[in-house]
Amino acid sequence: MPSSQAPELFWEPANLVAACRLCNYGDGARVAAENTRRTSEDLRLLVERQQTEIDRLLAKLASYENGEAERPRATPRIY
Repeated sequence: MPSSQAPELFWEPANLVAACRLCNYGDGARVAAENTRRTSEDLRLLVERQQTEIDRLLAKLASYENGEAERPRATPRIY
C-alpha cells in the first residue's frame, strides 16, 4: 500500500517492497517484482532444459568414443 494512501503503514515491514527510485515513484514496484520473479523462473527452467540436453549429448558422445554406437557418416552435398 503506498504511504501516500496509508501513512500509518510507512514503517510496517510487511508493507515494504524494495524498488529502484523509478519503479518506486512510478508505482511499478509490484509489477517489476513480479516480472523479476517470472524472469528468474523462466531462466531456471531454461538452464534445466539446457543441462538435460548437454547430458544427453555427452552420453551420446561417450557411446561413440566407447565404440558402443557407430558414428553417423557425413553425406557429401553439393550446394
